[in-house]
Amino acid sequence: MSAIDAAPSAAPQQPRYTEGYKTTVLWLLVLAYTFNFIDRTIISTIGQAIKVDLQLTDTQLGLLGGLAFALLYTTLGIPIARVAERRSRVNIISLAIVIWSGFTALCGMANSFLTLVLFRLGVGVGEAGLSPPAHSLISDYFEPRKRASALSIYSFGIPLGTMFGAVAGGWIAQNVSWRAAFVIVGLPGILVALAIKLFIKEPPRGYSDIAPADTPILEGEETVPATPAAPAKPPSILAVAKRIFGKWGFFHMVAGITVASFASYGTGQYQAPYFIRMFGLDLATVGLIFGVIGGVAAGAGTLLGGFLTDWAGKRSGRWYALVPAMGLLIACPLYILVYLQDDWRIAAALLLLPGIFHYTYLGPTFGV
Repeated sequence: MSAIDAAPSAAPQQPRYTEGYKTTVLWLLVLAYTFNFIDRTIISTIGQAIKVDLQLTDTQLGLLGGLAFALLYTTLGIPIARVAERRSRVNIISLAIVIWSGFTALCGMANSFLTLVLFRLGVGVGEAGLSPPAHSLISDYFEPRKRASALSIYSFGIPLGTMFGAVAGGWIAQNVSWRAAFVIVGLPGILVALAIKLFIKEPPRGYSDIAPADTPILEGEETVPATPAAPAKPPSILAVAKRIFGKWGFFHMVAGITVASFASYGTGQYQAPYFIRMFGLDLATVGLIFGVIGGVAAGAGTLLGGFLTDWAGKRSGRWYALVPAMGLLIACPLYILVYLQDDWRIAAALLLLPGIFHYTYLGPTFGV
């Protein structure tokens, strides 16, 4: 028998991903998250126009922006995440984008409160399918020491989506109609779904969690894990819950982000109507205020929180909790100051400050 015949067959090689490819994957997911938030929050900007046209109450307007969307968005997140542990995360994300984009466009066809509620429920169903598999993909493409930064870049889709949704939605609603705003911002998401499906590859589970010390790092490439860190069969939901909620630090982080989100979404739903009713501004102006000013501030805070935490976290893991805590403590009184102003120009200018501190919690919290 020859030496070649006697040699054992070579083990399958793990795929290698260049830094450029991983960065492109990350920004495609940012683009998806941007459309996610455009379609999610546009109703807060054009809500006053919807309220007048469909003769809604403020309670109904609040339900459209809150419960009608969140009811299925929150409850479906866990089962979708479980499917993402067993099936293609890229396929789940692509399908989810098509679903929520289609239902967003359908919102422009609604002729009653009931039909608009049903379409918003559909938006919630679709949008529940993005972040669980997206967080999983990012965690496989980026090793732990870079995850807060990577997830803060992904979370940059929140201020980008809020900004474009507010500016475009306000302008379209002012110059065309609120119905056209839903259709125009909804349909392009289908192209994003197609791009993700064609470009993003499924990395092995746990790809970035283990890297052997003797594997050389090639230019533009990461070290390759010897074996995927994820088990062949995902643990049960009960086992996962026991592990994560058995740690007080994790529980406190979840409680903190829950309270922060409660306040953020609650006030955000009525920011635009407040400025319209209080100062007599039109939809386009209000969209510009909350799009540009709010978007820039929130974007800066989101990126700052992630990169600052990864930098400070090298010295102590406590900074993954301290950065969000300090940011929210500073933001709260600044928000109150905004809504005590009698001049909308001063109020709008002051919005720059709390947004920077408010959104520092996103990257480090998701990183944890």
